[in-house]
Amino acid sequence: MIRKITISLMSLILIFPMLVVSASANDFDEIEPGVFINKLSEEQISEVNGLNTLQRTDKINTEYLGRIVEELTLYKTEEEMQADGTINKYEYYHVKYKDSKEASLVQEQISSNKAINSNISPMGFNNEEGDFRLVTTFEPLVEQTKFDSVSKNLYSNLAAKTYEKYFSLLSGKFISNYIIGYFSSEMVSDLIGGLEGRGDATAYFRLAKKTGQIYHNGSFKSYFVAYQQEFYWKHETITYNKDGSVKRASTMYYIPQTSGVSYKPIHWIYSHYFNDNTKIAEVTQYQYGVEPNRSVPINDYLAYEGYRNDWSTIGTMSY
Repeated sequence: MIRKITISLMSLILIFPMLVVSASANDFDEIEPGVFINKLSEEQISEVNGLNTLQRTDKINTEYLGRIVEELTLYKTEEEMQADGTINKYEYYHVKYKDSKEASLVQEQISSNKAINSNISPMGFNNEEGDFRLVTTFEPLVEQTKFDSVSKNLYSNLAAKTYEKYFSLLSGKFISNYIIGYFSSEMVSDLIGGLEGRGDATAYFRLAKKTGQIYHNGSFKSYFVAYQQEFYWKHETITYNKDGSVKRASTMYYIPQTSGVSYKPIHWIYSHYFNDNTKIAEVTQYQYGVEPNRSVPINDYLAYEGYRNDWSTIGTMSY
């Protein structure tokens, strides 16, 4: 059952750039134990994206959604890593179209160009006019500032304290589970034995993008981009001998793909259609149908903010 947590919103703050707009009360839904999602109201979405000058967003006509794509069938995947560490995952889909005027518009556009625009890709399969590709891009992690710390404390205090981090779109903070749970077993033994310990929490940021592309005039062209901003962290811990010298020091990285283990973000913001590949395909198809030679893709708008209490959750987000 979904549980509600009410948070009073005094402002909405954007990551790019740091801007403040007014807001009213809003609710978080607990979608699974310890994981919470907030959907901004239409008014808040308008305020947030209206001030986001570094990431242009567009008003999306949604009347055609649900009328173009009947089914997507994945038939090919590729992956590459660029020199700067950016990861691109390419997914190629066959599109089954619905029987509608919106779908006919797209198919007519494909037919008008298909005879003259075909090519063999380096991977050895045909690319033809109108082919749909979804590109999921993960930009490199960027270390940010320390956002919380706990000074030298005994076990009893560390077992009762939590870390806090500010929301990005909403006012207020969210909290971790108890800090003691993020110390190694050896350090916990030190603390149980009466020694003191401290911890520092530092954020990492990663931008994920989903780009809807159509093969047009001999190459794949981008028509729609959806976004997700992800926040991870590292935990630096120390235990001290009775004389104040350092007994143990350790750093744990709760980030994607570290030492063979991936961790989920503790906090994330995503645009309206980021988690719906069919909707991304439909916006992409429609933009191709009405404006195949557009110079820049349509950008999705920020609409959701999420967080989790367990900051050491192993796994990856669903993309």
